[in-house]
Amino acid sequence: MTRGNCATRFWSSQYMEFNTIIKSYKAYTTAFRSYGYSEMKEYDILGTDFVLDLCCICDSMKSVVDLMIAVQGLGCPCWKICIWWPRVKAFLESLLEEVIIDPSESMPILKNHVDEIMKGSFKGQKLVQGWKLVSQDETNCYWEARDIEDCQSNFEVFVKDTVESMSRRYDICVPIMCEMLTCLDLESIITLLCGKRRDGKPCINEGDLEEYGTEGFKAFISHICSITHVKLAIEDGAIDLDPQLSHIVHRKLKQALKDILWQGRETMINDSGNLSSMEKVLEDHSSQSFVTTRFHMRFTKGEKIYTVQLNEPAVYLSLYTDECVYSKLGKEICLVIDIALAKGGPEAIVESFYSLMKCHKKAGGQNNENLSLRTKLDWSLPGPLQADRMVKEVAPLYLDGNKKKGLKPHWLPVIGDKCNYKTSKVIDRIENADTKLPYVL
Repeated sequence: MTRGNCATRFWSSQYMEFNTIIKSYKAYTTAFRSYGYSEMKEYDILGTDFVLDLCCICDSMKSVVDLMIAVQGLGCPCWKICIWWPRVKAFLESLLEEVIIDPSESMPILKNHVDEIMKGSFKGQKLVQGWKLVSQDETNCYWEARDIEDCQSNFEVFVKDTVESMSRRYDICVPIMCEMLTCLDLESIITLLCGKRRDGKPCINEGDLEEYGTEGFKAFISHICSITHVKLAIEDGAIDLDPQLSHIVHRKLKQALKDILWQGRETMINDSGNLSSMEKVLEDHSSQSFVTTRFHMRFTKGEKIYTVQLNEPAVYLSLYTDECVYSKLGKEICLVIDIALAKGGPEAIVESFYSLMKCHKKAGGQNNENLSLRTKLDWSLPGPLQADRMVKEVAPLYLDGNKKKGLKPHWLPVIGDKCNYKTSKVIDRIENADTKLPYVL
């Protein structure tokens, strides 16, 4: 049944409520007819037009809700929106060609129930003719009939408004930098690495792989080289980055992923041998999986086909934890990806940061510079329970001080009595007092 958040303005909450209404429609309408029947309300919740609208809206909202949830993931790079939104937009625009009385697989909910609805029932409940209450006064109610053509036209308006609203928000909120960073998208590069092994060597489209994202990568390298600490590192010879030679660095990333995928043991499954073939799964619109890409993988030992999905957060984690991976990529690529990942993130990170700042905020006296420094320090350091060595070294500095570093000693932040109380004088007295009802205890 519906819950208390159905009045919120969030699409994801509304979508959940609409789906809940569909799943519990029989119980919902049975309770209405048994306990709260109203002839006027009957046309609202048992009308054929209402059920058609409900199914159409759920089918069209799902792709947008999946997109909204996916981009809020903590492991989602900021440039993913530039790859996923065009897919969702193309799907929504394809819905404008749908005929609601004969829907395709792109609208699974409506397709599963349209025959039943056309016969005048839904979830086993008898439906009534579609009517819409236009206005009413003290004595009269004015109704307007809604037929299938009205539902069709209103659905098209809803889809067009959705595309227009999302496109406007995309244009306003997504910076050019995100479009530029798609050159580093692992899923897109892995897709270009699909192919078959022939004569022991992988056969892929090297031309498309070479050209992918070259302009965006060059622009991003130019931006990186303008950062102060990177510029100093280049001058000192610590790293080798040059916008004019960016294609060489980009090629190194692609070739490293190619070697790991086709030659490395990292892609083996139960000693099944090296990768024999890999192809992207062509998803139809019925699955509405626009934020994920699946692949079919076959290995040299065995005929089993594995359906897999790229775990991008795990790949990014390996840049910092797997010596084999970051050795193949090199420090230049690791630096580029590190800066790219730091260019954006979900709002949950921002909310967590400001919640931490609120914990450090004190009444009066503290300026913004100190508050900002305390917050950044706390955000960067691990928790006390995860930093035993740091606590052991910091605690003596706090208590005993350090003359060389100009640190004064501090008193222990504990106020107590020299008397030997177990917990406190009051608690000890209560524990040792005789019971007032000995016959009960």
